[in-house]
Amino acid sequence: MSGRQVALELDDIQRGVLAPQPTPYAATYLVFHIGDRAHGRELMRRASAVVTSAADSVSPSGETWVSVALTSHGLEVLGVPSTSLETFAWEFRQGMAARARALGDDGESSPEHWEAPLGTPDVHVVLTAVAPDPERLEAAIDRARPAYEQLTGVTAIWRQECYALPTETEHFGYRDGVSHPVVEGSGIAGSNRLETPLKAGEFVLSYRTRSAASRCRSRRRWDATAATRPSVNSTRTSPRSAAT
Repeated sequence: MSGRQVALELDDIQRGVLAPQPTPYAATYLVFHIGDRAHGRELMRRASAVVTSAADSVSPSGETWVSVALTSHGLEVLGVPSTSLETFAWEFRQGMAARARALGDDGESSPEHWEAPLGTPDVHVVLTAVAPDPERLEAAIDRARPAYEQLTGVTAIWRQECYALPTETEHFGYRDGVSHPVVEGSGIAGSNRLETPLKAGEFVLSYRTRSAASRCRSRRRWDATAATRPSVNSTRTSPRSAAT
């Protein structure tokens, strides 16, 4: 597979996963708690018709999009089997509050000082709307509203508005949106034309990651070397098990 361009299923990938945010930008984050599994699944069904796909890069909504994210607790509440949940990265399953020490969130930044309900198991779904200005942002929210309205088993528990400062810096004083990587197979240009594209699996599940590609290259080198060496015993570890 090396040297062959990966073809991403852009219609099945959310725009916000691969596209850079507009500059300047306005955003709204809506956090939901699922109290009823059937209503939670209905929310997902409706949201699938609202979110902007990565294939929608040249339409008028190209820089205005809605995306949906789920926490590990959210997937569990929706009924995803534990055998499937266990295939996700342990960092995702553990959650940011549990990883606070590893992330350096201590002292005044420790989870007990976070704004409720952030960092709790109550956070199940996050709906994000992003646009170049407040007017188009409000239009995006209006488009998304039917996805969660009148679902009594889904409750909005937190909302955050975000806007780029006139200085184009974020609130800690750092320049926001300095660079954007190239993702292999996305067709979306990055900020550095000389940059080697990153493996799609670093951003999208089911595609090859950089580490997987490295393991494959190492395995091929091991196979080539082993083929030229005499076998010293019949119980030598196989190339596949050595690579993993």
